[in-house]
Amino acid sequence: MDLFLKDATKHTPEIVFDLNSLSLVIKGFSIPEDILVFYAPLLEFIDTNNSRIRSNPNKLNITLNLEYYNSASLKFLLKLLGILLDIKDREHTDINYYYDIDDEDFLETGEDISKLVNKKINFIART
Repeated sequence: MDLFLKDATKHTPEIVFDLNSLSLVIKGFSIPEDILVFYAPLLEFIDTNNSRIRSNPNKLNITLNLEYYNSASLKFLLKLLGILLDIKDREHTDINYYYDIDDEDFLETGEDISKLVNKKINFIART
């Protein structure tokens, strides 16, 4: 399977991971009732395709375009980024983090994520 797709709901984000282009997009709201149950299929997909991700010559492009996420989702995102940055080194990974232009807290959280995963993040303001 070359594509992981999970549709968005009122409380969970859309997730698209395309192995051919090495593009992961997480978009929407991330406030699932059970964080582990919701994100487990994505982790399983990544684990199953670890060698394909690592050997793909393309850069891994990660887009975090979340409107809102809770603290459990933040912890998961840190774990997810750590896993992906272990598979595909930092030089071959780009992370794009979208935030509302007037939401300084959301931007600051993104800056904290960048420090915690030791990777420069591209911050993109939504207007």
